[in-house]
Amino acid sequence: MIRLFEPVITKAHEEAAVHALRSEKFIDGESTYKFKTALQMKFGRKYCSLCNSGTSALSIAIRAAIICHYIASKSKIFTTPLSFISTATAITMSGCTPVFRDVDEYGMMTPSYKDGVHIPVALYGKRYPYIDECKGVVIEDDAQAHGTHNLNTLANCFSFYTTKNLTVCGNGGAILTDDEKFHKVIESLINNGRVPGKNYEHQYVSSSYRINNINAALGMVNLKLLHDQITQRRFFAATYNSTLMDLPQVQIISEPVHDHTFHLYVIKVHKKLRDDLRNYLYQHKIETGVHYPYLIYQQQPYLSFAKKLPKAEKMVKEIISLPMHNKLTFDDVMYVANTIRSFFGYEKI
Repeated sequence: MIRLFEPVITKAHEEAAVHALRSEKFIDGESTYKFKTALQMKFGRKYCSLCNSGTSALSIAIRAAIICHYIASKSKIFTTPLSFISTATAITMSGCTPVFRDVDEYGMMTPSYKDGVHIPVALYGKRYPYIDECKGVVIEDDAQAHGTHNLNTLANCFSFYTTKNLTVCGNGGAILTDDEKFHKVIESLINNGRVPGKNYEHQYVSSSYRINNINAALGMVNLKLLHDQITQRRFFAATYNSTLMDLPQVQIISEPVHDHTFHLYVIKVHKKLRDDLRNYLYQHKIETGVHYPYLIYQQQPYLSFAKKLPKAEKMVKEIISLPMHNKLTFDDVMYVANTIRSFFGYEKI
């Protein structure tokens, strides 16, 4: 079976985990500091705060923006319905209200062109293209976009979940920013609202969102691999594109390749053919996915937010995620692409 996702675990991962376990504090150790510093340099921001998940990163960033008076409490925040639900729950749990926008043909949130608060999503790893049209405060959800984030934002929020291009082999997240005041509030919120340097003095109501040191050590190993792994994913994506582009039944939504890190490789087909194609691929030992089968406002917590967003509602019925990971081979990618060609009655390449 060619898997949709498969992690890469090396001897370096094992050694890093054992070293962190035996030689460092479990929380706030040397590996955490090194990972935080390396992320600042890699992603081009002045400050980095590590936390325990991408969901926490978004929630904390919104709360910090409220505390700093960059956004009002109970703000309405423009965002996309085509994302993992935590994009919206982070907004709601911060006391704000998501305002869902429709998407373009690639799944990207269309801009509101209004001054306000925006949380766009760099969906599937593709750089969000309308950042300059988002007027006001922007906190970018870059959970899937390690390396294709926009810098002209208040913050970039990352996830290091197990399936991500950059993973800590468990749960983890980060908030990157150039704003020192904002960063200091974030650091406090991550650590139970603690006053810096005062272990038992606290300034905000918060919880513990800290990452553990073993995950940070594993993150450092994967950060060193990230450039080469993204290069390989772009090669696989270009191979999919060139092999499928002449099929009128398939819409390629992953171009340009250079502006995409390919956390996922997604195509669109007609809704009446989507499930048949997935079943055909499964019969040929190819695993696929749908990211995402439901819009956020089609799920129970957000049914009261329901509105007609026709492009987004059409897209969730058409999308298929094809295998994309760094254990694939060129032959694997060609087999997947040629199996799709066979389904539609085209000759193999």
